Amino acid sequence: MEHTNLFLYGDKASLDGAYPLGKVTDVIPGVAYGRADEAGSFDYKVIYNKKKVTYNITVHPKNVMGEVIAEDYVVHTHETLEGQPARALVKPAAIKGYKPVEPSVKLEVAGDAETDFLYTLAAATSYTVTVNHMFNGTPIAEPTVITVEGVYEGEVAEVTVTPVTLPGYTAETVTLEVSGDTTYSLEYGPDYEWVDLGLPSGTLWASMNVGATKPEEYGYYFAWGETEPDKSTVYNWGNYKYGTEDDLTKYNDADGLMVLDAEDDAVRAYWGNGWCLPSKEQLQELGLHTTSAWTTDYNGTGVAGMILTSKAAGNTNSIFLPAAGGIFTTGHAQEGQTAAMWTLSLGDSKKSHAWDLNAKSNEWDVSDGGDTDRGRRYYGFPVRGVKSVGR
Repeated sequence: MEHTNLFLYGDKASLDGAYPLGKVTDVIPGVAYGRADEAGSFDYKVIYNKKKVTYNITVHPKNVMGEVIAEDYVVHTHETLEGQPARALVKPAAIKGYKPVEPSVKLEVAGDAETDFLYTLAAATSYTVTVNHMFNGTPIAEPTVITVEGVYEGEVAEVTVTPVTLPGYTAETVTLEVSGDTTYSLEYGPDYEWVDLGLPSGTLWASMNVGATKPEEYGYYFAWGETEPDKSTVYNWGNYKYGTEDDLTKYNDADGLMVLDAEDDAVRAYWGNGWCLPSKEQLQELGLHTTSAWTTDYNGTGVAGMILTSKAAGNTNSIFLPAAGGIFTTGHAQEGQTAAMWTLSLGDSKKSHAWDLNAKSNEWDVSDGGDTDRGRRYYGFPVRGVKSVGR
């Protein structure tokens, strides 16, 4: 056999999709793998230019008497070289009132094929879904039981799990798919108290800052766009997450983002459940549609700050903003003098600034700082959540 027209196995230009047959006993440079016969000559058996394919297996769902009980469906084999066998795992389809005789069937085929999958009648039954109501891994209410009627053994059913009303807690409604008795843990989060000030937008304001347990507490301090609180005794460009004033890595001219992404919203990160940072417009609305009064001793706590009371007819609700000040390059400052908080809005004047609130005894100022040092993104300010429900 001439060697000059054969190629070493693995040469991509000549053996794409090819493979040798037989045990490899020797390799001659410039030729394919081969097998020596008794005379010492080489018998080369190489298949060239085979395509990679998958085969279709058409499955006929039938009862044990051979009667078709549902539409055919197709299962694909694993990939193989054309003409070579391939394996497939055939699983049953969900057919109401029936259960499969076997959980699955393994097949090996060398081309498109057909097969039957047998089912027997399933017995009518019911499922029970036991719901445990949990907060941080601890039960906070007695389990509830949901009964699913009118199903057949093994049938997949959708079940809606609705949270129970628990003061101070909240959870999302969940839809489950079950095929038998199931136990499910519904996780709850804290539901922070909101106050309806009768604002035109319908915005509901939280009664306290993130990290606080009562209105007069300052809560946590965050740099704008960060979700890690109280990271240092000083806040500056050197420890800011998104770069420096002259080299911002996010919320810059290149990306064009003007409001915080959800993952960068500290209120969302801590409270979830529909809470978020206010926009600059929501803060402006808060100042316009409430009456402000500065106090140096809120409810006898000795904490200074601003009380905002609704102007809406028949609405006497109010919230308190403690004068928590902020954390700057020199440390904590303006405590007892300024009630500050971030918005989710990037500055219009400079990308290195963001809109914030500075409320003082005689001032309500929502600003991005303009050309001043006000509103630098690295500053550490409290944050307060809002829920937007509309009116």
